[in-house]
Amino acid sequence: MFGQKSSVVVVFIDRNRLQFYGSGLSSILTFDIPATIVRDLDVVNRDAFYTLVNQWLKQNNIGGRELLFVLAPDMYFEKLLVTKGESEQETEILHFYDSVPFEELTTKVLTF
Repeated sequence: MFGQKSSVVVVFIDRNRLQFYGSGLSSILTFDIPATIVRDLDVVNRDAFYTLVNQWLKQNNIGGRELLFVLAPDMYFEKLLVTKGESEQETEILHFYDSVPFEELTTKVLTF
């Protein structure tokens, strides 16, 4: 909105914990997620997860703000590739994708 200061909250995402910090919050709010809902970076009970998050956000009045998500280093997989040829690089990338222990992936290749 023009002329209005936006309210931004940083959400730090760790394996079984979310931490919220930002404008309008007096301290860092911590939201622990039980292992019965999230286990090994996988949401095992979507309905319970949705209900728990929705209830916690309403209870702590987080709604209506812009959120900036920051992932903890143990929340993603990365690999530095040092290859010479383009086909070598593609082979290494596909091999890396195969090594990640999930059926569905969201990927991003950054070239420097």
